[in-house]
Amino acid sequence: MRVPRKSKSTPGNQIVDAIRGMLVRFEKYGKYLKYPGDWGERAFRGWLVYEIFHQKLRWPIPNIVFGEKFDVLFLNERLMPVVYLETKKPTRDLAGEADFLGRVPCFPTILYAVLTDGYDWLRFDVTTKQRKQISLSSRQSEWEEFLRPLQALRHLYVVRV
Repeated sequence: MRVPRKSKSTPGNQIVDAIRGMLVRFEKYGKYLKYPGDWGERAFRGWLVYEIFHQKLRWPIPNIVFGEKFDVLFLNERLMPVVYLETKKPTRDLAGEADFLGRVPCFPTILYAVLTDGYDWLRFDVTTKQRKQISLSSRQSEWEEFLRPLQALRHLYVVRV
C-alpha cells in the first residue's frame, strides 16, 4: 500500500490528506467488494468528486455531470463544460493519456482537463497547452498551484458572491 503520512493542516495538505483517506478506503473496501465491473474506478471517482471537487473546491452538485466517454464534466452557469476530470482505478497510473487528451477538443469550452489515479495527477491547461504533473508526495505549494484553477470560484459567478 502506497499511502504516505498525514501532514500539517493547510488547504493543500487537507486535500492531500482527504485523497490519502480515499486511497486507504479503496484498499480496505477492495478486499470485500470485488464484483466484476462494479468495483474500483467508479467508487473512487464518486468519492473524489464529492469529497474534493464538491466539498473542498466548492463545485455545486447541479454543475457536476457524470458520463461515459467523459467521466466528469464541471459546468459553468451557462451549462458549458469548463473542467473535465478523467479518473483511473488507483494503482493503474495515468494510462490512456493520449485518449484523454484526444477527447478535450470535443467541448471547445473546456479550460482544464485532469487525469488521475489518486496517486498521480496530470492537469492540462487547454489555453496554454501546458501540462502540470504532481503526485501525493509533491510539496504543499505545488498542490495549491495545481488545484487553484480547478476551484469553482474561478468558473462560477454564483460561488463568488
